[in-house]
Amino acid sequence: MLARGRSTHFVMTTNPEVAEEVAEQLKRFQALADKAGLPPEVVKEGVELLSQMPRLESLRDLRKKYQALVAGKLTPGEFQSERDALQASIKLSRDDAEEFCDRVFKVARIADENYVKPVKLADLITAGIKGLYRHLEEKLPAELQERVDNASGLSDAQLRKLVIDARMHLGRRPDIKKHKDSNIFLEWMLNSLDQHSTYISPEALREFERQTNQRFIGVGIRIVKDFETDLIRVSTPIRGSPAYEAGIRTGDLLTKIINYVDKDGRKLPEPTTIECKGMATTDAVTHIVGKRGTKVTLVMERKLADGTTNIIPFDLIRNTVVVETILGVRRNPDDSWDVFLDRANKIV
Repeated sequence: MLARGRSTHFVMTTNPEVAEEVAEQLKRFQALADKAGLPPEVVKEGVELLSQMPRLESLRDLRKKYQALVAGKLTPGEFQSERDALQASIKLSRDDAEEFCDRVFKVARIADENYVKPVKLADLITAGIKGLYRHLEEKLPAELQERVDNASGLSDAQLRKLVIDARMHLGRRPDIKKHKDSNIFLEWMLNSLDQHSTYISPEALREFERQTNQRFIGVGIRIVKDFETDLIRVSTPIRGSPAYEAGIRTGDLLTKIINYVDKDGRKLPEPTTIECKGMATTDAVTHIVGKRGTKVTLVMERKLADGTTNIIPFDLIRNTVVVETILGVRRNPDDSWDVFLDRANKIV
């Protein structure tokens, strides 16, 4: 539930009809669990999942198994088998957890050795763990919380085990795949040093270099988030770029990105379509850029003068784009920039 823009785990309101149905489900589940002799951890999990809808899709699938058990669609034996299979699919391997631990410890060591003030490794590690769980709106289990609270007395090996256990508890999740888990951990960890310290992910660094080099391989559009539609809006096409030559205009809304090749330029078995609703601009850039000479389709929504909208697919070939270093107020008819805010008073 959101209150004043911040997330909270407190129940602020309930739907009486739904609450009554949930209470009945819980009652039937408890009776089934007692009769079938389900393990305590399974009973606890079932009560939590049946009480409220989880955010993660994998846990929603698990919730459906409990609902099927209560509805008599699964026998206790079938339920246990399907639950175990689903749990196994979302379990993080220890090797992956150790790789995660290696990444965060490598940066923690660098901070320990190079920060202007003495730092404690335990403080860095606990800040990262707390930050990761807070970001994901997950509560630390009591056993992990106790170890975090007493981390100052742990050895390096014990701190490593704490990190591994904390990461394994979260399992495989779509919201922290592709090293997003370590990126979040390191951002919180380094920010605990002071407000000016942070971690820049490799993806963010590449985007920064792309912006500062003023030359990149892409289609040539500047984009911003359009909060009214939750889509990506074109702030301006870059003059001379593939997007500019194709006729993409300022104000066009990007609704879909269709890729035909992977990041290395290899042809995909089938084109992949990425919906842009709710997408961050950095993610949109990641999907748009690619190898020079490869095709990408940008599907734009354009508002017309009569108030109607057109959906226009633009087939573009990625090429070298040279970013304009000086922008004006508006384009002149010849596409040069008009830099004057007030020509009469020579204000530019």
